[in-house]
Amino acid sequence: MQAKIGGTSWTSSKISTSAQYVEIGKSLTMLGTDASGKAINIIINNYDGSTGTWQIPNGVGGIAVTASYIETNITNPTSSKTYAAPYSGSGVIGEVKISEFSKSGSVKGTFKFKARNQNDNADFKDITEV
Repeated sequence: MQAKIGGTSWTSSKISTSAQYVEIGKSLTMLGTDASGKAINIIINNYDGSTGTWQIPNGVGGIAVTASYIETNITNPTSSKTYAAPYSGSGVIGEVKISEFSKSGSVKGTFKFKARNQNDNADFKDITEV
């Protein structure tokens, strides 16, 4: 998994990158973590296995797509930061595009979103395509 976080390039470790599809619950979870503990997690609920684009909408009604960026503080875990999307009043703040999907856990595509720090409403991170 690759992205730009606030304009800085980021790549997850291959061993710490996964996609999991749960057919019964129709959800797709994609997770990538790097060696420093920074992670991106994207969940598409009600996913039917198709390719296409899913918007990350506001918090009104059923939330089909959620995304988060986590900065783990390894020396002081209570100081870790979690940035989440969507957030209250956000409107459409991102999207996930899937170009290839396999039920075995292989997913190709792109994503971008703006996430807000769960403990500081004025702190945002832009997660964009590389």
